[in-house]
Amino acid sequence: MGNNRASTVAAWLVATAVIAAVVAMVSSPRTRSNLASFGSRVMQLLDRGAGTLQVRLQGQRGRRMAALEEISQTLDAATSQYDSSMTVTKVSGALAEDPSLRGRKVGVRIIGGILHLEGEVRNQHEKLRAGEVAKRASGAELVANDLKIVSQIS
Repeated sequence: MGNNRASTVAAWLVATAVIAAVVAMVSSPRTRSNLASFGSRVMQLLDRGAGTLQVRLQGQRGRRMAALEEISQTLDAATSQYDSSMTVTKVSGALAEDPSLRGRKVGVRIIGGILHLEGEVRNQHEKLRAGEVAKRASGAELVANDLKIVSQIS
């Protein structure tokens, strides 16, 4: 809306300058001089107004671009967090369904983009099996298997 108003004012000023130029052609030298000064002043105002409008629009564009960048970063972070949550859920479910790992409390976390397994298992076989299940369920190449082997687990 501000853009339309600025355009309307600019058009009015240009029309006024044109009328002043026509009147100057048919008037006395003094009137022509006064009209020329007026026309020059109108053109200066137009130039200044156009420059101010351009600066204002660039400022708005800059603020809009910054806002869009912030929204984009927020969406990226939210998407990453959602993906991480889905991966943790998928891996936790796969570990709970595996017959050789039933009853084991294996925690799954993503830290710095790396899948970590935490908790306790009875033996090396269970530890390796948990790592395999986590890799398959997550599609990850690297799983940090931080499981502890504790022989007293039932």
